[in-house]
Amino acid sequence: MSSKVILRDEYEDFLPGDVSFSAKMATLFFSFKKMEANMTLETYPEKYHRLQSLALKMSKEISGPMKGFGQLHLHSLENGSLSRKIKELMALSISITTHCGGCIAYHVHDALKAGADDKEVFETIGVALMMGGGPALIYGCEALEALEQFRKIAD
Repeated sequence: MSSKVILRDEYEDFLPGDVSFSAKMATLFFSFKKMEANMTLETYPEKYHRLQSLALKMSKEISGPMKGFGQLHLHSLENGSLSRKIKELMALSISITTHCGGCIAYHVHDALKAGADDKEVFETIGVALMMGGGPALIYGCEALEALEQFRKIAD
């Protein structure tokens, strides 16, 4: 697939002329999103392990920034006034509202590991929905799918 930028004048020939430019762009965007979704056959546990492996490779190439991020991650999530479980659920909520699929994989996994139960994950999705609206609903569904996939491998 070419990475050529499509200009408005060139794009007018892309779809029938009776459709507005905005509608054409939306159609094209959602067609690409559908293609992307169909190409993604990876489960959340697979995504988690793939990202773990890639992060390890990255830590060899850029050890300073990765070590710094690792320390930030470690210290930010350690038990304090808030438990690690609560902090992981907070991170999951942020992952949903920022539309980060990889972050969802990590934080569902780590919230479960920290002792979160399914109801707590669902309530976290609810808070994210309240803060993020419609897009958070879609990524909340992604978090639900991640929860179901991680539970399957735990049983």
